[in-house]
Formats: sequence, C-alpha cells, structure tokens
Amino acid sequence: MKFLCEKENLNTETIKSFLQKFSQYESPRLIKYKRYYDGKHDILNKMNEDESKPCNKIVNNFCSQIVDNYLGYLVGKDVTYTSTQDITAISEVLAYNDSRTADSELLRQALIYGRAFEVCYVDEEAKQRFKVLDAAETFAIYDNTLDENLLAAVRFYPVDAFDSGKGFYVDVYTDVNIDHYKAGNGFTTLQALDSEPHYYGQVPVTVFSLNQEEVSIFEKILTLQDTYNTILSTATDDYEAFSNYYMVIKSQ
Repeated sequence: MKFLCEKENLNTETIKSFLQKFSQYESPRLIKYKRYYDGKHDILNKMNEDESKPCNKIVNNFCSQIVDNYLGYLVGKDVTYTSTQDITAISEVLAYNDSRTADSELLRQALIYGRAFEVCYVDEEAKQRFKVLDAAETFAIYDNTLDENLLAAVRFYPVDAFDSGKGFYVDVYTDVNIDHYKAGNGFTTLQALDSEPHYYGQVPVTVFSLNQEEVSIFEKILTLQDTYNTILSTATDDYEAFSNYYMVIKSQ
C-alpha cells in the first residue's frame, strides 16, 4: 500500500487516517513476514483432536535461509568508497556510524519486509548520524504527482515498550520539521506534542524498496513453506503412529 496525498493536505487528520490504514492493512502482513523469518510458522498452531496420536510441528525455515543467504552474499564483503575528490569527511561519518553494520541491517529489513528506512540526524556531539528504523513501524507518504516525491516519513512506537495499550508516540519527518505526536489505541486520536526544525532541506529519511511491490523476498514461497511444513509434520506423525503400532503388535 502506497500513501499519496497533496502536499497542502498533509495535516494531522491525514496522518491519523494513514496510521489507521497502515495498522489495519499493512501491519498484519509485515508482522507475518517477521514471524516467518523468526520461525514462528502457522504449523505451530497445529492441533490433533485425538491427544493420544502424534502431533508433530516441524518447521524447516526456508524464509530465514533465503534472507540470510542473500544477506551474506551481498554484504559479506565490505562496501568500498572511492572518489577523485577528498572524501575524508564522508569516510569519518561512515566509520563513526559503523556503516557496515547499518548497511547489513538495512538490507536485512528490506529482504524481510520488502522495504527499509534509514533516518539521518545530529547527535549530542553535533556529529552526523544515521540509523535504520523498524520497517514494521515506519511508512512513507508521497505526493500524488507522477514523480511521487517523498513528502514525509512516519514512525510510530509504543509509549510503553511492554504495554502497547498505553498508546503510541508518532514522529513525522517532513522536509522542514520533525513533528511529534501521541496517539491513542487504534490511532483514533492524535495529539500534537511539539515540533523541532532540521536543516537537511529534504525529508531526512531514506526509503529503500526491495522491489516495485515492496514485498518480502520470500513472499512468493510462503504457501510452499506452509505446505512443506505440513507434509513433513504429517509424515512424521504417520511414522510415529506406525512405529507405536508396530511396537504394540511386537510385544504381544
């Protein structure tokens, strides 16, 4: 889902509407991607009405294998930067931010979610920093022109990391300011807290799309993954049931 609006209509009501749509339509898909990468597949919900029969729940995690293999192949060797001009200042920023780790995490999130986000900011020591944002809690807003220029990036996160029922903080990055809000559950309310300027002259968030559809690299094999888990688990059930039956017959 791509969020589009006219620049003059980018206001609190529009942001609240997009947050609600993201929560309703996008979050479940992104949560499933992360769940499958972590090995928490649907087969783990398998149940057997007859508790005396085997009920194996086997996961062979192709999803994580695909992501990790691509990740190792693409960033296994450090990215090098060369120029005919002096890039010492750029190299110092990259080193200060541990760009190798940041690049790896950016790609990992893109492979899992189909997109990734990296924010630029200035730390307490007035040094340039960049950090990968959680793609499950971030989305971009574009204008509705053919160019689809980036208007804003929205990040939301629970007020209490252990209890999302207390609402969310929302940060909106535009080309001028970083606006801070507090949202209620379901994003039915959005209260403005404060706003701070930045001096990048553009939205200080880079959006990296893995593909045009912005879907996970393992999206197209999810049904195959489920089928494989089911077949493997069922075959193991049958083998154990036969083995148990054979042992009973042999003991008689």
